[in-house]
Amino acid sequence: MLLLDIQKKSGTFQLDVSLKIEKGILGIKGPSGAGKSTLLDCLAGISPIDSGEIIHFGKRWNQGNKIFTTPQKRDIGYVFQGSALFPNMTVGENLLFGHKSDAVFSPEELIDKLELQEYLDQTPNTLSGGQGQRVALARSILSNPELLLLDEATSALDRKTKTAVVEVLKELDKRKQGKIIVVSHDDNFLNSLAHRVVEIEEGELVK
Repeated sequence: MLLLDIQKKSGTFQLDVSLKIEKGILGIKGPSGAGKSTLLDCLAGISPIDSGEIIHFGKRWNQGNKIFTTPQKRDIGYVFQGSALFPNMTVGENLLFGHKSDAVFSPEELIDKLELQEYLDQTPNTLSGGQGQRVALARSILSNPELLLLDEATSALDRKTKTAVVEVLKELDKRKQGKIIVVSHDDNFLNSLAHRVVEIEEGELVK
């Protein structure tokens, strides 16, 4: 179970979210500037909270300014809208960076499911936005995180490829039953994937 009760202020913006995630895939939607990415950054430890707490499977990652677990110790996979691949590595090398042998999928499975075979020897600068997003997603899944965060990580994908991503994430959830949180402006994508969808407006949950 993941428990959130967090408050964070940035200028005039205030994030104030309480949320309990027991299982399955959570979708988060809301307008630009609503606080979706800030929420994920707080979960990942990239942006420390001002008050409140984050508890993940009994481990307290945050408690106000008293307890702070660094991002490296949170066992999180974070996939951004920009692929953030290593430019000096090939696609194949990027995929295997951080790969854990106990990952739910083998590299070969994900390469096949996300249709990445033809790009393995290429460098990231030769990829389209959608191709880069697929590689970044596969790399993160292969690192076998306990919590997987996707921040508009499918925005550059076409309908066919999004369908493939939905199938991969559902299979990941079925096999691992960890936590997957997906931020997207695409209602159809979220509704086809998530067990539950919540909405954020002006830093607060509205649904």
